[in-house]
Amino acid sequence: MLAVAGGSAICGVAADNGTAYCIAAGAGSSAYNASASSVAPQLVFSQVSGGTGFLCGVGAVPGGGVTALFCWPPAAPRQLRRVYRGPAPLSDLAVGADHVAAYDGQARGIRWWRRGSGQFPELVPGAFGSLVSGDGFTCALETGSLVVRCWGPLGSAVQAAFANVSVSSLAAGGSRACGVKAATDSGVGVLPQSDLDPDGRVASSGGNSPAP
Repeated sequence: MLAVAGGSAICGVAADNGTAYCIAAGAGSSAYNASASSVAPQLVFSQVSGGTGFLCGVGAVPGGGVTALFCWPPAAPRQLRRVYRGPAPLSDLAVGADHVAAYDGQARGIRWWRRGSGQFPELVPGAFGSLVSGDGFTCALETGSLVVRCWGPLGSAVQAAFANVSVSSLAAGGSRACGVKAATDSGVGVLPQSDLDPDGRVASSGGNSPAP
């Protein structure tokens, strides 16, 4: 699992022991040949995700410690700030440009941090999967119906672009959201092939075409 923070750092979780590592993504190839720095060797991370100028990860003390959400600046990966401390388990961590979202297993819903003066709800109850975040939006799939639901300043525009389509998984980055069409979908809708402008309008990048 890898995460990139605004092009300034790349972080990942080691598969063998759950240690999170970060490396600066500076100019030139030498940056990518440098040694990665561990974020917090005393913690076991399950996931990491990057935003604009910051990264976050879900971690716990080895041996069944309480799950916590930590965020840190790319240039100082060991300067962790705890944003949330259990007891609920968190999954599907999705960091956007400035906001953080994750699925709260105890509250059974999506929870947000760094909500930008109420631009995102605090909690949306429901069964969701494939949680993703971009610049000004968070989207997820309703479990069972495979309907795309989105929140945030640009959430309505993204959700409208997925209307009448059943999707099996989502991905997002910057102002773009993509989805894999579900095998059970009848083929009526189209998947978005467009970006969002700053006002939340869908700006075509070659027009929409039928989803495969």
